[in-house]
Amino acid sequence: RSSEVRNLWIGPEYRLIVDGDNKVKFWRARWNWWTQFFSGDRIQTRLERTHDVIDRTFRPSRQHPEVFVSTGEYTFTTLTVGMRTDSSRPLELDVAFEGGTYYNGERYKIELESAYRPSGRFSIETIVDANWIWLPQGGNLNIQTLSTRLLYSFTTDFFVKVFAQMNTDSELVGANFLLNYRFRPGSDLFLVYDHGFDSADGLNQTSRSLLLKLSYLIGL
Repeated sequence: RSSEVRNLWIGPEYRLIVDGDNKVKFWRARWNWWTQFFSGDRIQTRLERTHDVIDRTFRPSRQHPEVFVSTGEYTFTTLTVGMRTDSSRPLELDVAFEGGTYYNGERYKIELESAYRPSGRFSIETIVDANWIWLPQGGNLNIQTLSTRLLYSFTTDFFVKVFAQMNTDSELVGANFLLNYRFRPGSDLFLVYDHGFDSADGLNQTSRSLLLKLSYLIGL
């Protein structure tokens, strides 16, 4: 029975943007198909057609300015397929593949999200986002982002969170630590520490900050 279909969502979406002269600047037509099984797992298919008017040349990569999309009108198609496991399981997975045309080139993307919750107190989440882009103006791009979040709750009113992220295009690495203590309803103490690095040539510190914040709810 776990492999039987429990819910099915099928439907279109449409988004339109016009300027002050009622000229179309952007539209996107999307068709979604979600299937949920009795196990709680879901599969997704999405087909979308996009039209975009580019008034200024833009570059999808900071590291490779020679790769760009020139001005003009573009219409392109993207297909996405993916699956997500039930969130009630200790290990939750969300995998999606996206591919198709991208302006006058091509783009392929893989996104993987995982959440491991061995107990009600501790969880670790990881997101991997990998993009491969080809454009005739400049060539190939390979851009990846890796993010990890750790959360531990000592009590319902006291938890710590650690977040780290790396981006291969911006060549930046960041880490964030958050401590949150709710000492009474509506009143919290926050301790935040941020640390940033440049990974272009090794690991060089670019920023560091420490923040202490107290919020107190006054009953009138």
